Amino acid sequence: MRVEALAQALGVTKGGFYGHFADRNALLEEMLDTWEKAGTEDIIARAGSQPGDPRAKLQQFFGSRAAGTL
Repeated sequence: MRVEALAQALGVTKGGFYGHFADRNALLEEMLDTWEKAGTEDIIARAGSQPGDPRAKLQQFFGSRAAGTL
């Protein structure tokens, strides 16, 4: 999506967009970082809410291959 269209959809000016982000790639990087952080926090919360061994919890979430590489 172009910055102009994105700014318009968000109800901000193009200059307002650039006041927060250096460019479109900076926005995409921030979105990815936010998505990654939220996903990680969700996994930590889910694992923390269950009793048991941390490896066993990871196996539940990701399968035996992921936990076996720890």
